[in-house]
Amino acid sequence: MDVSALGSGSSCSEDCVLGSGCLEDCGNQSDQTDWEWEDFSGAELVCVTAVCVLLLALGITGNMLTILVVWLRPHLRSTTYLYLSSMAVSDLLILLLMPLDLYYKLWRFRPWDLGDAVCKLSVFISESCTYSSILHITALSLERYLAVCRPLTAKTLVTRTRVRTLIGCLWVVAVISAGMLCVMPLLTGCCVCVASTHMVLCV
Repeated sequence: MDVSALGSGSSCSEDCVLGSGCLEDCGNQSDQTDWEWEDFSGAELVCVTAVCVLLLALGITGNMLTILVVWLRPHLRSTTYLYLSSMAVSDLLILLLMPLDLYYKLWRFRPWDLGDAVCKLSVFISESCTYSSILHITALSLERYLAVCRPLTAKTLVTRTRVRTLIGCLWVVAVISAGMLCVMPLLTGCCVCVASTHMVLCV
């Protein structure tokens, strides 16, 4: 996936649609050498980066501790902690992608140059983890509802074995859903323009 910035007044942002084949047109208008990020000054970039690095360190530490505690303490492997440890894995993967976001969305605002495979993989992992977290929160909410409103039913239905199976199914659904992001562009040969930011996402 290549990300190319378009100049102001580019007609591509108005004409480019899925399957329109305007990838070449957009590319011709985005061949610039003086890429600039005008929304942040140098000092602001440093401050934003420092905050993100702090959040990255805290997030990685907290999620790793959650995973280790559940892994090393069998008595803590309740159904709730199983959900939390799985969500911690999801959060950890997203946090590990933060350096790419910092570099390419803040410091080096220009077309992606790490290759198509790395770009698709980063998007795939990010989307998979996002979908997985949503599904986990939904499933955990339903479990808590049963535990509060139907306690006898919850004791019968909600077991650690079933929760582990459900968590595996949630990850499978998340991965399949995110995989569509990588498969559909190959089938349609599309490029997507984001007119508000004069950006083109070419897959």
